[in-house]
Amino acid sequence: MTRNGLLAYAAQIGGVSAVFAAAARMIALWEQSGYTARGYTAADTLDLVSSAVTIAAFAVAWAGFQRVARQRRLEALSVAAGLFAAGAAAAGLADLIRTAESISLGAAWKFTATETAWTAGRVALVAAAVLVVVGLRNGASDAELGRASLAVAAYAGLFAAAYGFELTEVISFPAPFSPSGEATGGLGLIAGGWVVVAVAAVLAAAALYDAGVRRARGEAWRSLREGMLARSAVVFAAGFAVSAAGFMLYTRYGRGAEQWLEGFSQLGLAAAAGCAAVAFLGSRRRILQRGLEQSDGSDLAVLSDPG
Repeated sequence: MTRNGLLAYAAQIGGVSAVFAAAARMIALWEQSGYTARGYTAADTLDLVSSAVTIAAFAVAWAGFQRVARQRRLEALSVAAGLFAAGAAAAGLADLIRTAESISLGAAWKFTATETAWTAGRVALVAAAVLVVVGLRNGASDAELGRASLAVAAYAGLFAAAYGFELTEVISFPAPFSPSGEATGGLGLIAGGWVVVAVAAVLAAAALYDAGVRRARGEAWRSLREGMLARSAVVFAAGFAVSAAGFMLYTRYGRGAEQWLEGFSQLGLAAAAGCAAVAFLGSRRRILQRGLEQSDGSDLAVLSDPG
């Protein structure tokens, strides 16, 4: 199995993950319909739209990684990145609506801070996707993709902060509404998982920047980059797995079906990251075996398969 073939599998698994997320959004919309302010219903609808667009993005990425011609692969992946940006923008608008509703209803500052952090995180994710689109359209360098990775790190860090605010909020609930230990532990795991995801994105950015520096110096760079990206993907998988465990624990605090689906979605992302790790490790091995250290590879997402 070639590198891009494995990355296509990773995109396919990511699409399944997005289906689970869409199912969770459908349940949330159905359960809250008629019982919440109109703004929250509109926000839940936008979340569902976001999930649908994300599914389409993963499908286009899956097709793109299977393209043999480099230019056609680049074009497909740039379209996929644009769809990811659109999906994140829809989710960001949903979070912005919830923030406005919480302020208008005089909600506690912790709730408003949670929604604000989620909104800011979505903005960072949109920025990351746009950076990838621009980079792919211009023949992306490792440095450009590194900046996108740092934006992903900001997105994950803001999500960790959002779940941290939510944890402090539910802990403050008085009896008999105070959550169980499983619920608070679940939120803590979700927040911790997103911290690990942020670390993984920083590692990916470091791998890309390091590759650019080494290539400019005429040093061996490609196998080192693939190895570092493999380690980053393993850390991504660990972060999503921890977050999945948190969602499954959080089912003890109501909305069980929705949280289970969110957990399965996070497990899907963990599996996709694991598949990407295998792809990068295999690529590194083939590079070393065939002496491809200095071959053309400035475009990470559209590299020709080493074998």
